[in-house]
Amino acid sequence: METKKIKIESNYTIPDLIHEVKKGKLRIPRFQRDYVWPRTKVVKLLDSIYKQYPIGSFFLWDAPKEYNDFYRDISELEIEKPDQNSDLKFILDGQQRIVSLYVAVKGMKIGSVEYSKIYFDLDTEKFYIPPRGVPKDEKYVQFSKILDDSFEIYDRLSDKHKKIFSDCKNRFIGYPLSVIYVRDSKLDEVVEMFERVNQGGKPLTLFDLVVAGTWTESFDLKERVKEANQYFEERGFGSIRSDSFTQALALILKDNCTNSSQLQMKTDEIKAIWDKLVNSFRMSVDFITENLGVKIYGFIPYPAILSLVAYLFFKIDNKALSSDQTESLKRWFWRASFSERYSSATLTRMGEDKKNIFDVVIRNQTPKIDYSVHVTVDGIKKIVMHRKSAIKNGVLCIMALQEPRHFNNNNVIVLDKSVCAGANNSEKHHIFPRAYVKREMKGKEPNLLANFCLITAELNKNISDKKPSDYIKFYQGSNSDFTNILE
Repeated sequence: METKKIKIESNYTIPDLIHEVKKGKLRIPRFQRDYVWPRTKVVKLLDSIYKQYPIGSFFLWDAPKEYNDFYRDISELEIEKPDQNSDLKFILDGQQRIVSLYVAVKGMKIGSVEYSKIYFDLDTEKFYIPPRGVPKDEKYVQFSKILDDSFEIYDRLSDKHKKIFSDCKNRFIGYPLSVIYVRDSKLDEVVEMFERVNQGGKPLTLFDLVVAGTWTESFDLKERVKEANQYFEERGFGSIRSDSFTQALALILKDNCTNSSQLQMKTDEIKAIWDKLVNSFRMSVDFITENLGVKIYGFIPYPAILSLVAYLFFKIDNKALSSDQTESLKRWFWRASFSERYSSATLTRMGEDKKNIFDVVIRNQTPKIDYSVHVTVDGIKKIVMHRKSAIKNGVLCIMALQEPRHFNNNNVIVLDKSVCAGANNSEKHHIFPRAYVKREMKGKEPNLLANFCLITAELNKNISDKKPSDYIKFYQGSNSDFTNILE
């Protein structure tokens, strides 16, 4: 009989939870970050349990033993370390509630916050954080003392307070926790589940999880990527997508860049190669800008391209490519772009191409690149500028490589962000101006790739809404080489 992937447990109690956390059987995965609530929120949680309100389900993963070192070690919690043969459960959803309960029950200190200073008022039956010192009145009892087996506090209470004390203890001991177990699932699948149940519907990217899993006080991957991107912004290329960096890191450290490979990267591994990798990205941007027409990041057909090229430069120690390596890289770039190679199963295909193409190039051999290309003239005619398309971006790169010239003086146009960044702007770069098409060619789409050309903002302004026959005649009269530069 097939084992169900989801199991719902309704007889799980707070003592069960505390025991499993203490013994190291219930762990926080590395991609979780903030692990405990401030005391004010803990008080509200305790109040909800005391009033027997629902506090939501806990989502736990019965992990295969291969992931036994995948936990986030938090020394302040004083949790026993598991061995490789232990059966571990990882908290996918509810970790802040679980850890908050644990530190409150244990009366622990996390950072500068004393969770032992949460009290229960036996008169008002409310949880309470004293503004200063320790309350003298017997009606205030430390919550962490209520669930232990000591009768020292109980014995000195009045009969009325004894009853309330016992009632409070019994409510917490007997409170049924709703637990959902995920079984027979690998990390990739679990990550997808985590993304769906966390953040209240707010998208949580794989990059966010990698950042959280590798964060330390001395290393923040998000900040490192931000610093690296400052260079690309200043040179006019534009910011590189954050996950391009983690994909390249995983290709280098784990030999592929699947979700699970990215999440298994360790902080020390990343720190050890980070500076070299940033230089690899700089070399990659130089190469694709000069040799492939990717003048700005917005022109790149797929972000995966930059991750793979950075992997290549890293592996050859950021040296210049040989002529054979350059030709192989060019052939791969155009084939990948016009076959729409990375339109689906991106991470899997990147791993395949890393092995079958890039590792071959690194060995100074010629790879076999046989992606099927199905680009047609009719297909290109239908591409509109404002929609994402690898083929559209590939054509823009070809146009950039032709070194477009100024209509008026033949000067090569500097293809920086001022020219290229407006490629998707419906107001710019039309051969048949947008206003003219609307006025004279009703029903036609003005924002087609086939109606696009790389010109400066000044030229675009001068052309305005003139029809092509008029402005072409003007530039033919003022520039004897105008016809040649159109070629």
